[in-house]
Amino acid sequence: MFGASISSQHRYTLLAAVVPVVALLTWVRRLRRSLAETTDALEKQSRLRAEERRGRTAAEKALKDNGKKVAAVGGFCFTPIGYVSTPFPDRRGTPRQGTVAPSVEATLLFDRKRIQAETLDSLSGFSHVWVIFVFHDNTMGARKLKATEKKGRKSQEEESAYPFSAKVTPPRLGRKVGVFSTRSPHRPCPIGLSVCSLLEVNGQTVSLRLGGVDLCNGTPILDIKPYIPYDSVECSVPDWVMPPVKGDLTSGLVVEFSDEALVSLRASAHVLQIYAGREETFLNCIREVLSQDPRSVLLKNTEKSITQAPFNLTIDNVELTFEAQENRMLVTGARITNCRTSKE
Repeated sequence: MFGASISSQHRYTLLAAVVPVVALLTWVRRLRRSLAETTDALEKQSRLRAEERRGRTAAEKALKDNGKKVAAVGGFCFTPIGYVSTPFPDRRGTPRQGTVAPSVEATLLFDRKRIQAETLDSLSGFSHVWVIFVFHDNTMGARKLKATEKKGRKSQEEESAYPFSAKVTPPRLGRKVGVFSTRSPHRPCPIGLSVCSLLEVNGQTVSLRLGGVDLCNGTPILDIKPYIPYDSVECSVPDWVMPPVKGDLTSGLVVEFSDEALVSLRASAHVLQIYAGREETFLNCIREVLSQDPRSVLLKNTEKSITQAPFNLTIDNVELTFEAQENRMLVTGARITNCRTSKE
């Protein structure tokens, strides 16, 4: 009986030792099965991601190929991101280069259906921006197309999306050069590029206030990019590009106001929009614009200009009358007008 008791204890001891081992083996089997299932799931997800990536790559390639085919037939098509409100209702008086007229200001109002306020985040840290725009107010292309059609020849529009002249006459040169040697607005693709100072970023109205602007009112804007130091390079240009006085890019004619003109300008202050409440900045704008002689080459060379015939241009709802005299511009009058064509 004593031997049977020992045998029973031995069995209990052995069973007590086996149960944990069995439990451990069961846990290990479950762990292995779980790891296998996890591995299978990960491999399946990896395969799915790879298939999705291949599908996305194929779709992107198809889109690119289709875009190239469309562009080859009809060219690229861009929708403006916004329009500018400037002091100039048309091309007359609009500076040929914005940097020579830093007091010329404008408001770029973005299309809020497409452009959100978040797109302007951190832009205020830059002092200047590149503005890419469309020369929407050109008339040369339409006149050239009409002339070719009148003569019964194949219209240039059938050969080019935008009629243009291969050679143009820059204001400073007086003779024709290739259009790509100039900043002429009459180009195969009528797209312009200007550097403007960034005066204000308004996230609530989704707009920018710009300075040193050389755009007429309602100009469509395609894009803006921040100006960075890497954009500044040492360059060489032909002599005819530079001003007569070496190193003096912004100086021009002396601008003076007659007493009558100053009285009229003060009386017109209430119609100012761009320069509302800032009459002195408005006068600076006038000085900068007229100092560069905004008359066309044709007007400068006509006999009338020698006789100091009056000329007119409009800035911010005020039509100015001025005379081109030797080495100076004299503003002789001002009157209120209402010819702004802003797309606001």
